[in-house]
Amino acid sequence: MISSQNINILTKALPHLPGKAKMYMDVLLKVNQLKSSLDNIEDLGIIQAQSHEDNSMKSIDIDALFKDIRPLCSGNDAHIIDMYSSLKKSRDIVNAYQSMNGGDFSGLYQ
Repeated sequence: MISSQNINILTKALPHLPGKAKMYMDVLLKVNQLKSSLDNIEDLGIIQAQSHEDNSMKSIDIDALFKDIRPLCSGNDAHIIDMYSSLKKSRDIVNAYQSMNGGDFSGLYQ
């Protein structure tokens, strides 16, 4: 991941870059922002978001969101969503194993 100091420098430099370089740098910064956001999600299934229209909390199904936008993504964006999906599947497998065995992982090593 890019350091926060480098992110700040790149963000300030962005308006000064020429056309394509500006576009690529903007994508890089957005991908980094998405990665940081995903790193900070505590619950990988549902997150809460503040609705500006009615000031209420609404649940966002992040899995459904990523499933819908994944076909539109390519490159690093697609890779990040694929990594999230793999991590979520791994977490689901661990949770299922724990619920079947009461959280005891000693059976894995026999």
